Amino acid sequence: MQSDYESAVVKLEEATLLFKRVRDVRGEANCLQILGRTALSRSEYRKAVDLCRKALQLYTDVDSVDGKAQCIEYLGHIALAEADYTTAAAYCEEAVRLYRQVGSVLGEANCTQSLAEIALIRSDQATAIARYEEALQLYGKVGSVQGEANCLESLGDMALRRSDHSTAITLLEEALQLYRKVGFVSARQTAFKAWDR
Repeated sequence: MQSDYESAVVKLEEATLLFKRVRDVRGEANCLQILGRTALSRSEYRKAVDLCRKALQLYTDVDSVDGKAQCIEYLGHIALAEADYTTAAAYCEEAVRLYRQVGSVLGEANCTQSLAEIALIRSDQATAIARYEEALQLYGKVGSVQGEANCLESLGDMALRRSDHSTAITLLEEALQLYRKVGFVSARQTAFKAWDR
């Protein structure tokens, strides 16, 4: 969380060995999954895939559906980063199914938002809108204000590209209010704030 990835990796690798030594498969899988997520955040895609697949196998061995869902979600993020949209969509759909199975609404929302982004990249506007709206509802159920704001911003951007200015303004103003609520500011929100004055 402090972006000290080097120290985190060292500690996680130590923990992985200790969990393996005491035959705690779930603990080992958790460490491998976090290592995979760390590799993904550093754009080390091959390493991230290897780590996530190892964790996925361990989660499968102990029948941990939520662990499997998280690994599959990360594999989808890796495929998306590598512009393999077909594989990314397949992984995200599978993760949605698993998250529903264990009742993880936030996990389902995150993957649904990823499916919206994939549809947008593929220029499938109707599917992108439907997925963003679905994710928006899911984020609302779990009280993820930033998730809701991200979806509203994306829907606003799409309306702007369609020259539906009144809808765009409404959606972007809603997103801006939510971003302000959580104290989140990105370059895009900064630009919108300037326009909002």
